Amino acid sequence: MRKRGSFIYVLIAGCVCLLGACSSGENAANSATDPEGNPRTSVIREAAAETTPVAADCSARGEHADLHGCDLTGADLTKANLSGANLSGANLSDATLSDVNLYGATLERANLSGAKMSGVVYPTFVGNGVRSGQIFGTPASLPTGYKNIQGYLVGPGVNLSDADLVHADLTDVDLTGVNLTGATLSAANLSGTNLSGVRSGKLTGTPESLATGYKIINGYLVGPRVNLSDADLGNSDLTGAVLFGADLTHANLRTANLTSANLMNSTIYNADLRNANLVGANLAGATLTNTFLIDDNGSANLTFANLHGANLSGVDLTGLNLTEANLTQANLSSATLDDATLTNANLSEATLYDAILTGATLDGANLSGANLSGQTYPANLSDASLVGANLTDADLMRVNLTGADLTDADLTGVIWSSTICPNGVWQSTECPRTAAG
Repeated sequence: MRKRGSFIYVLIAGCVCLLGACSSGENAANSATDPEGNPRTSVIREAAAETTPVAADCSARGEHADLHGCDLTGADLTKANLSGANLSGANLSDATLSDVNLYGATLERANLSGAKMSGVVYPTFVGNGVRSGQIFGTPASLPTGYKNIQGYLVGPGVNLSDADLVHADLTDVDLTGVNLTGATLSAANLSGTNLSGVRSGKLTGTPESLATGYKIINGYLVGPRVNLSDADLGNSDLTGAVLFGADLTHANLRTANLTSANLMNSTIYNADLRNANLVGANLAGATLTNTFLIDDNGSANLTFANLHGANLSGVDLTGLNLTEANLTQANLSSATLDDATLTNANLSEATLYDAILTGATLDGANLSGANLSGQTYPANLSDASLVGANLTDADLMRVNLTGADLTDADLTGVIWSSTICPNGVWQSTECPRTAAG
């Protein structure tokens, strides 16, 4: 405590005392406002507003020790009890971990390369991103689903980037979510291996065998449910590739040949598919939001493509050839389909509100049960050709059909409500088939 004149200043754990009047807790909160409850210009910040991360004590040993991010390269931890310890991000390369108890410890992103692991008791869950290689010794126990193969800890979520897996027997091993970037797979056996979520790129060597449905193309492992986010597969031949459930977020597929490829339920968010060949591709249930599809000539070919249930909301499909494409139950809300060719396409039960189809060709298209309505943003079908189209039970509320051609279209059960007819007249009864009436 320090006195100066009649003023007394006291600082005790965030309390400020002036002339003996101390505010803390509720009173401190009240002091931040004026008598009318308005915030004062100067306030006392709450201590909990900002927290500083607690640094690990890298000399700590024992149960529940906090060693996250510590550099323990070459450390001798023989027989240490590190059960429940936090070793996430720790560097344990070349460390001696003989007879160490790691039960319940957190090893996420830890580096075990070159560590001596004789008699070690592993945690029941290793955690994602664990790096290894040239591990020595036989552990007392391994987590379920993990193996020690050629000096690598192998199992779900581990980091095997740049790993030397020449002649490795990975038969029936679970590699879910593993990072294989830069790995060497010469003569490796991956038959029956679970490769879901595997990230790759820059793979070298030819495996002896791969799980059914998988291939190595341009250094990437291509197959069901793989992680190809940010992959560079431009100009690749992916004809008939099985990529259902794959993550292709931000992938470069420009000029790739995806003829008859199976991309069902895949995530193709913000990917580049310009100039790609998607004829006959199966994109049912796929998410293509923000994906680039328009090629250098201002068009793209999705003839016969299966887009059943696909999410194409907001996608620019201007000038695309979607002849005989399957778009049943697809989400095309806010999509741009200006001048697109949808001849004989199946759009039954598709969602098209706020979609723009100015000048689109929908001759013979099936729009039965499609939702083109919108209280604020109905679909724009001005100048579209709907000759012979099936519009049975379609909702055309507030839809713009100015200049559209409905010749021979099936309009059974169509919902007409404030629809702009081909002749430009708003009405809530069946429209004339053409602008001329």
